[in-house]
Amino acid sequence: LYGTFQYLPLVLTSADTDQVVRLSCRHGTAMAWLGADDDLEYLVSRLRAAWPTVRIVVRGDAGFGKPVMFDACERLGVEYTFGLSANAVLQRQSEELLAAAVRGFEETHTPQRLFTGFAYQAGSWPVRRWVIVKAEANAQGTNRRFLVSNRPGASVCPEATYDEYAMRGESENRNK
Repeated sequence: LYGTFQYLPLVLTSADTDQVVRLSCRHGTAMAWLGADDDLEYLVSRLRAAWPTVRIVVRGDAGFGKPVMFDACERLGVEYTFGLSANAVLQRQSEELLAAAVRGFEETHTPQRLFTGFAYQAGSWPVRRWVIVKAEANAQGTNRRFLVSNRPGASVCPEATYDEYAMRGESENRNK
């Protein structure tokens, strides 16, 4: 691209300490998730060698919300929350929530932020996983986001799970 060589860094950080814990470079045309499962496995094995009972929680945007990452986390006994790209099925299943947010905004003229969750199995997934939906309506319009998570409590407290996931962005900002 542009007559130069480019690399796409994959940076795994500790959200609690802002430390970079794993860095790898991939070619510039790589998909975001390429090799992330291997990097995660390496990191988890090193952490568990030192602290066998450590709780590991992974957060990643939709670029990492892929079956290879869900499978790796599940195999490694790691909790995860990943952004999930919208598709027609997810949009259909969340239409009522979005409509409720719009109605609430039209009635109150205050921004609405609603959540729900449901078990979902995409065609490429071997199992059902928990999906969280956030639907917003405000003066700027609507916004709908999807997450997939195996976090304990995600099915009971989808808003808290979403908010914890969203803190990923703050961690990224501190590491730029």
